[in-house]
Amino acid sequence: MLQIVLTLLFCLIAQAIPAHPYLTEFLADPASDWDGNGEVETTGDEWVEVCNPTETALDLSGYFLKDALGDGVHMELFGLLAAGECAVFYGSDAISWQQANGVTTNALSLNNSGDTIKLLYEEEVIDLVTYITHVGEDD
Repeated sequence: MLQIVLTLLFCLIAQAIPAHPYLTEFLADPASDWDGNGEVETTGDEWVEVCNPTETALDLSGYFLKDALGDGVHMELFGLLAAGECAVFYGSDAISWQQANGVTTNALSLNNSGDTIKLLYEEEVIDLVTYITHVGEDD
């Protein structure tokens, strides 16, 4: 009986922990120099945090950020995310990626009046966060 209970508990815990990176925090309306470039910019200082809950490092190639605006993605994530670690991606990172890929430069485009942030792997949505107006206020 104990083995059955432990097996069920393990299955529940395993289902609660995603096997892929997920969105943890974001800032849609910056009022500070979050990317550390010496300037406060409404587009460059927006950010999204992505965490790796797995026990192995994840190559973030093929993972993209997108919001509810338009059809295209805003940036491809980059780097190797260690097990249990998080990384912050700024609007300035998105601008650099957009310029390098010849797409419209609109940073992360996190709307202050509410939005949905999506984390995609290739074209599949693997996580999303929807926020409303009051959550998107300054810092």
